[in-house]
Amino acid sequence: VVRYHPNIDPQFIDKAIDCIRTGLGFPAFISDAQAYNMFISRGVPENEVWDWVCPSCISRSLPSANMRSGNVSMGYFSYGKVLDLALNDGYDTFTGRQLGAHTGDPAGFQSIDDVKEAYLKQLRFLMDKLIQLHRIGEEMRCRYAKKPLLSPYLDGELSAPDASRMERTLAASPELARELIRRARQGTPLIGICGGYQMLGNQILDPLGVESQDPGVPGLGLLEVVTSFEPRKATRQVKGEVLGNHGLLEGMRGQLITGYEIHMGQTGGNGQESAFRISATPRGQTDYRDGTINSQGTVLGTYLHGLFNNTAFRQNLLKYLHRRNGLDEKPTVIQTSQDERYDQLAEVVRSSLNMTQVYHIIERGTSG
Repeated sequence: VVRYHPNIDPQFIDKAIDCIRTGLGFPAFISDAQAYNMFISRGVPENEVWDWVCPSCISRSLPSANMRSGNVSMGYFSYGKVLDLALNDGYDTFTGRQLGAHTGDPAGFQSIDDVKEAYLKQLRFLMDKLIQLHRIGEEMRCRYAKKPLLSPYLDGELSAPDASRMERTLAASPELARELIRRARQGTPLIGICGGYQMLGNQILDPLGVESQDPGVPGLGLLEVVTSFEPRKATRQVKGEVLGNHGLLEGMRGQLITGYEIHMGQTGGNGQESAFRISATPRGQTDYRDGTINSQGTVLGTYLHGLFNNTAFRQNLLKYLHRRNGLDEKPTVIQTSQDERYDQLAEVVRSSLNMTQVYHIIERGTSG
């Protein structure tokens, strides 16, 4: 991640762009000014704001207060729908409700400028509503959904070396840490993906200072593995199969899976079963192990993003959880492909827009 500001060295920007041009997609650019304003608006002291970091993807967090600085998405709106509302005085023809602002009868519009003015009014109206929802969501998240699991990646987040593993790793919310570890040790299923996988292990090492100056921090100790950060980030699509055959992976051995990896460092250990075998990447055939599952089959860690997009894997996992909790072992099976579901969603969008009116205005203006 690049914290962008007007005084940044142009040669550095050129190098960053060269890196993006390779197809890696990194680094991401995040506005320093936007992050500053976000934290200030939440009451963070200015002397703390400048230490903000990006612990994952494009999120923004503070070293000692990540529960105050996460990102909340309360929804999105379609810009095509904004135009539809502008052409119907804010009335939604799909739900039959007045969802937008009153912008007038489009039959009275005299030019495309009138359409533009109505569109922008609807856009401002909806944006104000979205901001209100975001603020409500942020307040609820800060109160009920803190993110202490980001802690090990942030300098200053951890307690003194002689503190307990749980307290040091989850210093931002020790009560949540105690409950998380207690439940996992009682057999409650727990799955960690990517950084979550790293957190489940005994230790996270950073001998080369890739992420921080701290040479290592403790993990949760729920899997007998250790992670060591490396300078090069792994970004690849993968194909493979399930190796495990107990607990969360019960009855899945040999099942084919696909997914993708995007992580720094390697995780490994002894004494516990590998969860998956990776057999192919875009570079060709390969053969390496991914993930770990504990002997009870209740704690699973993996680097595979998109794992739950594998229908058979997802359905078998749901069946296991249903059996475990004494529920009916008949989770709903979605037969359609992901592309077909996207097409269904697109059809809903198309049916919600008055395309005849839109094309009429585009081709002939409002006077025809």
